[in-house]
Amino acid sequence: KTSDGKNDVKVCQWSQGSKTPSNLGDGPSGTLCQYSESDVHINGDVSQSTTQSETTSSASTSKETASSSDATPTTNTSTDASGAGTVSPADSDSLEQSFVNFASSNATEQEPTDGSTDVSQTAIHQSSVASSTSTSASGSTTKSSDNGAQNEEQTVASSASGSSALSTATSTASSSNTISSTAASTASAASSADTTQTASTNSTGSIPDGTWPTSTGTVTYTEPYTIKAGEVFDGKMQTFDRSDITCSEGEGQKDTAVFLVEAGGTLKNAIIGKNQKEGVHCDDHDCTIENVWWDDVCEDALSIKGGSASSVTTVTNCGARYASDKVVQHNGYGTVKIDGFYAQEFGKLYRSCGTCGDIPRKVFLSNVYAVDPLVSVVTVNKNYGDQAKFSNIYVKTSDGKNDVKVCQWSQGSKTPSNLGDGPSGTLCQYSESDVHINE
Repeated sequence: KTSDGKNDVKVCQWSQGSKTPSNLGDGPSGTLCQYSESDVHINGDVSQSTTQSETTSSASTSKETASSSDATPTTNTSTDASGAGTVSPADSDSLEQSFVNFASSNATEQEPTDGSTDVSQTAIHQSSVASSTSTSASGSTTKSSDNGAQNEEQTVASSASGSSALSTATSTASSSNTISSTAASTASAASSADTTQTASTNSTGSIPDGTWPTSTGTVTYTEPYTIKAGEVFDGKMQTFDRSDITCSEGEGQKDTAVFLVEAGGTLKNAIIGKNQKEGVHCDDHDCTIENVWWDDVCEDALSIKGGSASSVTTVTNCGARYASDKVVQHNGYGTVKIDGFYAQEFGKLYRSCGTCGDIPRKVFLSNVYAVDPLVSVVTVNKNYGDQAKFSNIYVKTSDGKNDVKVCQWSQGSKTPSNLGDGPSGTLCQYSESDVHINE
């Protein structure tokens, strides 16, 4: 029971024992912290509780693996919108996603690996430091909205919009390691040839190095540009924004976006400028977003709605910075695959909508480099049956602190509340070898 009614209670906290112990995280974790939802009641009605004799509850130990399918990843100061990028038709291939449950695998604690890993030189899924504590960095509590519904509480640490632990302004897009060698086209400023492809070319994600791409020009729209089903829009690394909208407070809708991508459409090789509110909308799910960079996120960078339980939207080799709230907002059904993403100074890289009703959502994150998360890398809803799986995640903090919430759990409702964070059964699937903090 808490006097203030808040549910963010550490039931079982994990520590790294040493001469100077440090906190690693909290919540159910294999044999270390063994309990489930039915064992712990926070701010529940004690009068309705029933007595149990010597009930031994074990934490959920199931892990989930997912098949990793390939994902399809102004030279003038003002360019006519009609000639902004190259659009070609594409066959909309369906992506099959298998989801295999293993019911009896235990997650055990491992000793942290000594030595640091250079993020710019690795794409290997190796080693140490996992989860997070529920203690957030100093900041102020604000309200943020999940697509027009009531807001959820989140802690946002104050940060200067231009500050970064990395130098990002000097390298060209052609030298960026965030672009996979198997990508259909590079983000080079010299790339000006028209594409003749008739189908979206698959690319695989690679671990980013923090290099920000260089814009090849600027294109402004007076209304959202619609990418039709089956079309591939190649922005040729130009910066796209709106001439009639600037980022301001208040909830934006799709009419304040730069691009509307229909189901089966592909947006690739583009930089989204700061003059907009909603960035890119994928309102019918099943979109392909490849090598797209949000220069200064306003409300959300990418909003994913609609679809069905089998829908899959892929986000490959992309980046976003200065998002006080969410980068990827998932309001619809189905699965989001994020493979190869650089995020800098953001509230949450991915948020499963907490106010959109009881809809189970899945997210797979791999090859992510996250700098200074203000709230969490991911927030999912425990009571909706969400599933998040992590692989090869690197997190850097400017202050050197390791108390990062990698996967935060929320109680979805009209007014969502945070329940905890850290690995938890199928809800938040990762181990120490999947997450690297300040290495």
